[in-house]
Amino acid sequence: TNQPYYYDGTAWKIFSSGGADKAVAAKIVAAVNSLDTARADYVCDGTDDQQELQQAINDLATIGGAVYLLEGTYNISGSINLDNTAPDDSGKAIIGTGKGTVLKIVSGASAVNVINGSNVNRILVSQLMIDGNNQTGANNTGIYFDSVTDSKIDNVWIKQMSKYGIYLDFSRNNTISGNNVQNSANGGIWLYSSSNNNTISGNNLQNNYTGIYLISSSNNTLSGNSVYGGNGYTIRLYSSSNNNTVSGNSVDGGTSCSVHIDFSNNNIISGNSVWRSGGNGILMGGSNNNTLSGNNLYSNALNGIRVDSSSSNTISGNSINSNGLGGAYDGIRIENNSDTNIFSSNSIFDTAGSGYGIEISDANCDNNYLAGNYINGAGFTDKISDSATNTKYTDKTKITLEPGSGYTGLANGKTLTPRGPTSYLRLVPTANVILGNPNIADGISAGDILILENTTAFTINFKDDRNIQLHKKIGFLGLRENDILTLIWNGTDWVEIGYSDN
Repeated sequence: TNQPYYYDGTAWKIFSSGGADKAVAAKIVAAVNSLDTARADYVCDGTDDQQELQQAINDLATIGGAVYLLEGTYNISGSINLDNTAPDDSGKAIIGTGKGTVLKIVSGASAVNVINGSNVNRILVSQLMIDGNNQTGANNTGIYFDSVTDSKIDNVWIKQMSKYGIYLDFSRNNTISGNNVQNSANGGIWLYSSSNNNTISGNNLQNNYTGIYLISSSNNTLSGNSVYGGNGYTIRLYSSSNNNTVSGNSVDGGTSCSVHIDFSNNNIISGNSVWRSGGNGILMGGSNNNTLSGNNLYSNALNGIRVDSSSSNTISGNSINSNGLGGAYDGIRIENNSDTNIFSSNSIFDTAGSGYGIEISDANCDNNYLAGNYINGAGFTDKISDSATNTKYTDKTKITLEPGSGYTGLANGKTLTPRGPTSYLRLVPTANVILGNPNIADGISAGDILILENTTAFTINFKDDRNIQLHKKIGFLGLRENDILTLIWNGTDWVEIGYSDN
């Protein structure tokens, strides 16, 4: 009778869509090479197979239901549309048998969105593969949702797309989960233009140009994704992508920055593992009021965390290990008018670099607050380099009493610059230093400690003047070889609190 039957334990019954018997789907479609085409409502001929698939979707009318695709290869030369033109396709599902159901773009096809959703809701795409067939420059996308809501894409394999794997435009409250997207020329998963309140979880993205990219899209959750490789950003929040949560993702490799928060505010970046990128582990540019916490950043080519022109962010409890690949890069780098940020309880370690544990690189970074960070390992020129004038610290044991790098040329009026609340500077004069030299820069905040050690046989004469108050009645103090002078900043002057004549 050209109809599929099933045995219920007593009798054979017909699979039907409208009768009393049960059916596995409202419509069944077979590929030309499916194992059993007899049980299908539609059988593709291997050419323009999107036509049979489209007919099956249209024949569901407006009641919704599922189009079930049997195993086999469907040759696709145009888009399969789910839209709100009659019959409205809201509530419909396209379901395959797994990786054995392959929607393959044919050679020469261009501008194809294999599954194209527009102005519909409650759509399901599941259990199938979309093969872009590596059509370079053809602008083909695997799944494209425009103004689609409350829908789901799960357990779909997408590979070799010439544009995007999955693209959402002004689409909200959708779930993208458990998908595998590989080798998309522009990006694996893109959210664009107020694609808000979506959940992107448990996806595996490999060697896409950009892994996950949000543009002007807010209140999304990105969690538990594995993102590997690519030539662009591995995860990027761009252009007012605000109030997103990026948590528990594994971000591995990529030639550019791994996680980039760019002109986006109030995001939470937490519990991510970020390693082996060709750029910074996390880069925050022009972004405010974000929280970076509990992330593990290691073996990235540049800085562990870079904060650029960004203010009022909290960076706490991160593990920053062996970034910079032995170069002059920092565990945390702060620059370009980055103000009022909090850096607390971060663990920073390196054995081979020549940067700093934390570097505030210019004087235009105001009122940043450093508290309780642990900086260890031999791979730093110094634990902290602070070029700003009003950084705040919680305590005076913030920096250990290890000597900083040596100062030479002191006879020429060189200025000694404290590097934090407790600074230990080694002085290396090449000749006797006359009265008034060298100069000492002002402290950052009252209570800062400055320890000066002369390491040579030349004498350094410090003069009691506006900037420094000494105990010597004659108005100056001679610091000879191995002598140590300890000063405290009282808010106006450096006041001597200890002198060791060795």
